[in-house]
Amino acid sequence: MKTCTKCGVTKPLACFSAHARCRLGVTSICKPCCSERGKQWNKANPERAKANRDAYRLANRDAAIARSAAWRAANAEKERIRSAAWSANNSDRKRAATAKRRAALLRAIPSWASMEDIHSFYRLAARLTRETGIKAHVDHVVPLQSPLVCGLHCAANMTILPESLNKRKGNHRWPDMP
Repeated sequence: MKTCTKCGVTKPLACFSAHARCRLGVTSICKPCCSERGKQWNKANPERAKANRDAYRLANRDAAIARSAAWRAANAEKERIRSAAWSANNSDRKRAATAKRRAALLRAIPSWASMEDIHSFYRLAARLTRETGIKAHVDHVVPLQSPLVCGLHCAANMTILPESLNKRKGNHRWPDMP
């Protein structure tokens, strides 16, 4: 048993962090008090706290990725439900991310393309679908992949069409073609 110097409560040694140089091999402040002190410091020093978090993430990136992968593997059903709920609540973001991935595979995203402008097309299409009840699609005016010409995944090459028109257009035509 040891008394915390911060809160004055006598607690078992398991409630204190290990520290080889301290008496009894544990810190003088209990874990809850230490945690509260850390939260207050983070609140008082947001810039330094963010810099510390970023530096830690950078230094321990592989370990964090491994921990996330292990958690997802152990909680596959919970992760599937969470992912499905996010996709349902963020359909515009999901469509934008899917389109970005397809365009990246085709190497069709120029370095100057604004992802925020592209995402605004998907937000607008989702809003039009909700308000009108007619499913709206974001379409590339010049197709990203075509035997004749390949367009870019950028706002200047995007338009919003009703689903029926987009399906009728397909990937075969663009404005200058008969």
